[in-house]
Amino acid sequence: MPRRKKTQKKKNSGKKEKRRIGFGALKKMKIFGLGRRSETRFKISLVFLIAGLVFSLFLLLLTAINVQNNRVAAGPVPASLTKAGMAGSNFSRNPVLKDSSLDFTLKIPPQLGEWLYKTGYVKSPVDETLSDQYVIVYVPQGAASATNNFDDLAKNILTIRQFSQKEWDKLENGCRKGNQFYCETAGARVGEKNDKIFAYTKPESCPKSVEAKCQLADRIIKSFVLK
Repeated sequence: MPRRKKTQKKKNSGKKEKRRIGFGALKKMKIFGLGRRSETRFKISLVFLIAGLVFSLFLLLLTAINVQNNRVAAGPVPASLTKAGMAGSNFSRNPVLKDSSLDFTLKIPPQLGEWLYKTGYVKSPVDETLSDQYVIVYVPQGAASATNNFDDLAKNILTIRQFSQKEWDKLENGCRKGNQFYCETAGARVGEKNDKIFAYTKPESCPKSVEAKCQLADRIIKSFVLK
């Protein structure tokens, strides 16, 4: 009888087979993991970049609004403003013109009676990027005050304007060379403080109804006192 061949048991019989990950697969896993991390970092960086751009745009918009507001505030202001419905009660008999926005005070003679003033800014006659502060003193025009037109209600008898030293030098030089506009705009110097020059102008003529009051402008100027 032929002998049966003994079945030889494998040495690894009964043990779980271990799988080995090859170098190529491990490399792919590393590359894949690195790609995901890079993508996440890119997304985060993109979010921060967009946020920075939005914030910069917001700041730019605020700056533009502020610049526009400054231009409006420093823009030309007409000497006579239409103020519909102005009544005589807007005029006062205060003996002193004292305004916190001004660097000087003025004494108003009682003979002037009722008066009012306005302050504002107007473009520099020698530099459009600058603006000059002014104050104008008005008196009511009697019978014509029944209208609603400010030019008919009041007459300016005195204007004081503030210039920088450089502006004043240009105005004086231009006036000497025959620039009549510079002469009329500059007026007569009345005071100086640091780099500020104060000068005044008066109207060439006044209506008969306020002619006597216009002549009091010289007395007002003599009371000019810097703070």
